[in-house]
Amino acid sequence: MATEQFILLPEHSFRVPVSNRRAFDIASDMHAASIARRPMRLAFPGVAPQAINIVDSVTNDGPKLVELDTGSNAALRVRQMGMRLEPLRYYQPAVNTAFNPDPAPDASALPPVTVRVVSAQDGSGLAGAVLTVFTDFPNNVGATGTTGKNGDVALSLGTPPVAVDRWFVTPPPGFWGSFRTATSLSHGGQIALTPVTLPYPDALRHYYPHATKTDGQGIRVAVVDTGIDATHQDLVVTDGRNAVTGETNGDYGDNGIGHGTHVAGIIAAQGKQLMGLAPGVELWSFRVFGKNTWTATNYAIIKALWLAADHECDLANISVAGLPTDDAMSEALDDAMNHGMVVVSAAGNDGRKEVAYPARYDKGLGVSAIGRKGTYPAGSREEGDVQAQPSSTKDPDNYVAGFSNIGSAIALAAPGVGILSTLPGQKYGPMSGTSMAAPAATGALARLLSQNADIRKMPRDIERARAIINFGNRSAVDLGFPLFYQGSGLLP
Repeated sequence: MATEQFILLPEHSFRVPVSNRRAFDIASDMHAASIARRPMRLAFPGVAPQAINIVDSVTNDGPKLVELDTGSNAALRVRQMGMRLEPLRYYQPAVNTAFNPDPAPDASALPPVTVRVVSAQDGSGLAGAVLTVFTDFPNNVGATGTTGKNGDVALSLGTPPVAVDRWFVTPPPGFWGSFRTATSLSHGGQIALTPVTLPYPDALRHYYPHATKTDGQGIRVAVVDTGIDATHQDLVVTDGRNAVTGETNGDYGDNGIGHGTHVAGIIAAQGKQLMGLAPGVELWSFRVFGKNTWTATNYAIIKALWLAADHECDLANISVAGLPTDDAMSEALDDAMNHGMVVVSAAGNDGRKEVAYPARYDKGLGVSAIGRKGTYPAGSREEGDVQAQPSSTKDPDNYVAGFSNIGSAIALAAPGVGILSTLPGQKYGPMSGTSMAAPAATGALARLLSQNADIRKMPRDIERARAIINFGNRSAVDLGFPLFYQGSGLLP
């Protein structure tokens, strides 16, 4: 019989109340069953026992990942215990990745055009660059591919030279990408990428040019993401946990895609090559993405938030986005606030659409992405993210990134276009997305909070969380954009 996984929660709360002895005892038995890796059978008078497999459990009174036979009566028996089942939901990193064009109707018959992506410094071929070419951008027609070891990629585009509406190159680590409009590609043509040189006045350093090693001292920050490469010379990771079911609890390093390492550097890079906004924070890594995967479950994120709150983190950065609604995630955000922890979330990158979850819940701080003209090389990938409307009434060189989601849930805006940060393997490079804006806001808030002893001394409860949120909103500076685009504005 087929099985399906759910999140098991109390019927009317997020944590099982000790006062409900029956539910608490059952939840404790389930936690023990999870540790022992054995199934349970739920027995009720006059009813055949119902099998339920406890896949994972946070703690005695915490959420549980359970597996049921499809079509069984176990869900009904769960409700009789005063518990409920919530569906699994899935989230992706909120980084602005390459477009996904549709192939031309006759693509299989089109001759390939081979292009080489090279370093502008020495002409060497660059592996791992993603070239996306649109021959008809308004209708999303084109092709995409990743360069091989010599930097070559073959795309079925037609007889060269091929007229191109626009191309985007997402670079490998250590390089800026490329963006062109109204151009052409020929067989054997080359696209040269500019190497990253440090220091460089990117958007993050434009808005925050004076970070110091002590900024953020006394603040504990959780990065709920793809893990952090703790061996990087510019990162100091205090501790962490792996919340991915079936993986080792202590393996909270980078999962192989680099996103969490980049996020961590924005917050707390130590200044050997790059300085983050709050190098003095205590940095914790909570990995919620499996090895080499781009998808995390709501259960893993919920578990990570629970663990972060139990370890008394002050701020938790979640640079992920997803749809549809997710009641279990909403309640996890409430629980974080009830423990004095504020979650800073990325708005998502769907091109000015409504804010994605979890930021849309407005139970923490949702962050949109802004950019700054002139903070990346001419012709780089970032030029494709410039959107003129709405214009800033304060500074015409500032803009809200074309990819950024907007809406009433936006609390803050932060730099998220062409942000340089740490990457696995002692590397550095730019990324764009509300994934980058969220940690910029987290780092800025951490260094402000470190200077506010009154809030830091408050009991770790919902009033403390509200005080942090209000403090952040009051501190923000108006950038001259409408409220739905910037919220309260940019943290100083």
